[in-house]
Amino acid sequence: MKIYLSASNQTDNIYNTQAKMSECDVCYLIAQKTQDYLSSINGIECKLGGKHDTMASKVKASNDFEAEYHICIHTNAGGGKGTEVYIAPKNINDVIVNKVYKNVANLTPNPDRGIKNGLYLYEVNYTNAKCIYIEVEFHDSYGDWIFENVDEIAYAIASSFGQVKDLNDVNSYNLFKVQVGAFTTLERAERYKKELKNKYNIDTYIVKPWQYKVKII
Repeated sequence: MKIYLSASNQTDNIYNTQAKMSECDVCYLIAQKTQDYLSSINGIECKLGGKHDTMASKVKASNDFEAEYHICIHTNAGGGKGTEVYIAPKNINDVIVNKVYKNVANLTPNPDRGIKNGLYLYEVNYTNAKCIYIEVEFHDSYGDWIFENVDEIAYAIASSFGQVKDLNDVNSYNLFKVQVGAFTTLERAERYKKELKNKYNIDTYIVKPWQYKVKII
């Protein structure tokens, strides 16, 4: 199965987080993690669009790739709450469409907003693949939650397509890893990560506790 990932390229939508990251930045992180997870599933071939590619170029790339599913990863704005997914109405009974929606919506902290007709959206309308256009929560209300759960959101999307490898295995695929510390707070972990980079130019990543609020279906 071929899957194309299209992350939001909206740099003007700024999260209500201390880091002040944009929708483009965070959604691309989610998409990268999703690609890692999907690549660990047997029989899945995954392609990720460029961070600043236009919608038209991503639709063309997806169609040229002959993707079966085209997944758009966005976050919402407007002071609301909850996750929603936009699709072409003809795909409303598709098993994967419903798994992606339920897995992401069940993970996010607020009541979901449903699966909606997205034919007015460019990527839903013009991709040959079954397009799943995800709006993960509202970044102007729950930006911190989204940013702190990038890995979990990616896992929720990817696990809809099959059994993925453990988080610790996927993040550094085919690499030997050295753990340099374990901390009880994210703040302490971030501080040590910064120290390793500044003093020793060592690139690191943080793995958060693997806790789901719901079971992924």
